[in-house]
Amino acid sequence: MGFVLVFCLNEYVGWNHRMLGSYRAVLGHFEQDQWFMVASAGVNLALSFALFPVFDITGALIATVVAHCIMWAGRIVVVFRRYMQGSMGHYLCMQGLHLVTLAVCLGGTWALCRAVPLEGWLGLVPRAFIVCLAPNLFNLLVYGWGPDAAYLRRYAAGVWQKLIHKRSA
Repeated sequence: MGFVLVFCLNEYVGWNHRMLGSYRAVLGHFEQDQWFMVASAGVNLALSFALFPVFDITGALIATVVAHCIMWAGRIVVVFRRYMQGSMGHYLCMQGLHLVTLAVCLGGTWALCRAVPLEGWLGLVPRAFIVCLAPNLFNLLVYGWGPDAAYLRRYAAGVWQKLIHKRSA
C-alpha cells in the first residue's frame, strides 16, 4: 500500500510540474530553472541509493517524488516570477486544496476498500467499483460546481450543439 500511495503522490507532483514546464517551454527561458533540474537529478540519485536498501522500490520512488518536487519548485519560481506576477499565492492555495483532496480521496478509498469483507478475486469487483466511484464522486463534490467546471460544462454543451446541428443539417 505504501508503494501505491507514493506512486499516486508522484503522479500528482509530476503532472503539476509538467504542466508548468509546458507553460515555461512555450515561453522559453530554459536556463532559468536549469539548476533546479540539476539539483533534482543529484538528489534523486543520492536519495535512491540511500532509500532503496530501506524501502526497496518504494524508496526509489520516494526519491523520485522529492526530485519532482524540486523541479516543480523551480518551475513555480520561474513561471510565477517571470510570467504570472501576483498569482503565486492563489496557485499555492489551490495546490493546498488539491493536496487535501488527494489525501481524502486516497484515504477514503483505502478505508472503503479495506471495509470490503471479501478476499481474493471475490473482493476485487467491489473494490474496483469503489476505486472507480469514490474518488470521482468526491472530486465532483469538491470541484464540480466551481467556475472551471462551469466553463467545461458550457464548452461541452457547445460541442454537443454543434454535433446535433451537423446531424440535422
